[in-house]
Amino acid sequence: MNRSTSGLLLSKAVNGFLQFKAAEGLSPATLTSYETHLKLWLEHLGDVPLGKITAREVQEHLPGCAPTTSRVACRVATIPWPLRRSATAG
Repeated sequence: MNRSTSGLLLSKAVNGFLQFKAAEGLSPATLTSYETHLKLWLEHLGDVPLGKITAREVQEHLPGCAPTTSRVACRVATIPWPLRRSATAG
């Protein structure tokens, strides 16, 4: 069965991903880290359909939000680059 996910909202995809990873047996700490970072990204993008998320948006989010990255650093990583640069310059 080939299902299209383009209309699936990001919030539902995040919740499904977290449930899947919990079923795989990931540690509670890893699940909490994934949840924190994914929910920050959701907050940044809004609850948009997956089909509206661009590769650039994914690429811009990933470098600053590795599982070992702090929540503050991840929040900074979700700020658009030109704004992030001026915020950290002062």
